[in-house]
This record gives sequence, structure tokens and C-alpha cells, in this order.
Amino acid sequence: MLSKLLLVSTIILNSCTNQKMHLAEYQKEHVSIKYQAFSRGFFQEILVSEKSIIFYNDRDYKNAKTHKISKKEWEEFMRLLSAIDIEALPKLKAPTDKRLYDGAPHATLTIEKKGQTTSSSSFDHGHPPKQLKALIDYILSFNKNSLK
Repeated sequence: MLSKLLLVSTIILNSCTNQKMHLAEYQKEHVSIKYQAFSRGFFQEILVSEKSIIFYNDRDYKNAKTHKISKKEWEEFMRLLSAIDIEALPKLKAPTDKRLYDGAPHATLTIEKKGQTTSSSSFDHGHPPKQLKALIDYILSFNKNSLK
């Protein structure tokens, strides 16, 4: 009886370990980007993954618009992302401060890569730090061009 219990326990532990290894492999390769901008009367969240880009313009997340990402578009996201020092993301200074007096919505960029999530400090929507400008402009171009 004890040997059967040990056998079952070993099988379960091995199964859990294999699942964790697969999750670790996925997280190692998984990259996602979130851009969020908001103020009292404005909300926008854009989620970018290898397969799609999802746009939310309401705080209840009810009205999503989705655009499938082509391989070429994803490669461009990765090229733009590779130009950013992700570890320095929280330390980047905003070039303007209009968000401090309701002159512009607050915006942040969050990057998940290899299982780690890093977020920028807040900046004015439409005026990101220069290190993020190319990536954010590319993200926002999908909202203007792809969903008409």
C-alpha cells in the first residue's frame, strides 16, 4: 500500500514539474506590451501580443476591438522593443508635465518579457519619453489605421 502511494506521489510530482517547465519555456519566449492612457474623461488600453493587438476605449473592458498581427508587424514590434533598455523603463523622465494639471491624460507602458513585468513611470499621452516614442507611435498607429 505504501509503495503504491509513493508511486502515485512520484507521478503527480513529475507531472507538476513538467507543467512548470513548459510554463517557464513559454514565459521565456512570451513578450507582451501594454499601453494605457487615462484621465477623468478618457480611457485607452492597448494590449499587444504576438498574435493580436486589442484596443479598449472603455473602463469596463466591454467594447474591445482586435487586430490580428502579421509576422512582419510582430517583427517590427520586436525591433522597436529591442531598442529600449527595459531595465531603465521605470527611470525614464517624462518630457512634459501636462498630466499633472489635467492638460493631458496619464500614460504608461508596461512590458512583460521572460516572465518579468516592467512598467514605465507616468508620462503625458502623446508625449512619451524619447526612448519610447517610436514604439508608442507604432502601437498608436494601429488604432488609427487598422480599425476604420
